[in-house]
This record gives sequence, C-alpha cells and structure tokens, in this order.
Amino acid sequence: MLTVYLFSSFMFFKKWPCFVPLVGTSRLLNEIIYTVFVVGKNPYFLTSMPGLHSKRELKRIRRAERKSKLSKWFNLPKPDITEEERDDLELIRLRRAISSDTHVRRSDGKSAYFQRGVVVDDPGSFYDRLPRKQRGKTLVDELLANAEIMKVQRKRYAKIARTIAEKRAAVRRREQQRIKRLQSGRKKQQATVVVPD
Repeated sequence: MLTVYLFSSFMFFKKWPCFVPLVGTSRLLNEIIYTVFVVGKNPYFLTSMPGLHSKRELKRIRRAERKSKLSKWFNLPKPDITEEERDDLELIRLRRAISSDTHVRRSDGKSAYFQRGVVVDDPGSFYDRLPRKQRGKTLVDELLANAEIMKVQRKRYAKIARTIAEKRAAVRRREQQRIKRLQSGRKKQQATVVVPD
C-alpha cells in the first residue's frame, strides 16, 4: 500500500483516476474529496439526508435560529414565556411604582430575551436573608407576602380611589346644577308666557 504525504488527493494514471487518501484526515473527508474530484458529485447532497430539507429550507431554519438567539449575548435563547414569567416581567417593568423611594432606570420595552437565575445568599448575611418558608415561587408571590409593601400599596390605592370618587362627585354635582338651571329657566319661561284671550 502506498501512503502519500501530498496535498493533492488524487492522481491520474493514464485515463483511470486512482484515489490516494490523505494521511491524517478523517474517512468522511476522504470520501467527500473522492466524490467531488473523482466522481464529480456535489458533496452537499451526499452528506445531507435526502428528502429532509432543501437548501432554501435549511437557510430558513438557520435564519430562525439566529433570530431566536442573541449572538452578542453568548447566544442567549428566546424562551417560551409562561403566565408566571409574564407576571414577573410585568412586575419588574412596573418596579418604579412599587418602590418610589429608590431611583430605578426605566425599562426599554418588552424583553423577549431573558434568563432566570437564583440569588444565593452568602453565609455572612445569615440574619438578613429571607427564610425558605417566606420565599415564594414567583416574584409576585413574594411581593404579596411582604406586609410593608402591601401596606404602602393599600394607602396609595385608597388615595387614588378617593381622588376618583371626588372627581365623579364633582361631575355629578355639575350635572345636577345644570339640570336645575334648565328647569328653573323653563319655569320662568312658563311664568312669563301670556296666553291671548
């Protein structure tokens, strides 16, 4: 057997091609080189399974994969959002309304790409941590369990409800005054009307 350390992978002796495999290359690569140069077929159709996807479909699939992952963020995937995650994202988006004391940067719209993580408490802050019993499944559960935040939210909601009720009462009062004016104007017109004999 002849082993040749050459870059060319085939040689022609007279009219018959004789394929000499490259040493140090894989069997698949040698088969592809043989089919391209000796047989003259396209290696794309030989390596892919026939009948599964056309070139156009493969391009479409690759484009969809590129769109579903962020290349500049280490291929961060676009997850399927559940109801709980949607509620948590809404809570994060409205975090300025929850704690108005601290300044929080405004979110720049709907976040389609995200991943969840778990914050692990360090052993030094044992008494500052949240016990496992008080932890909720989602951010919304933890927020509803927090008594201080709920107290502030109830006060805020009561204030908003009070202002809405005052506005409705003012509108109702103005409407009643307008009706009274119209009715008193009709009475004056009826009193001044002289009926001819």
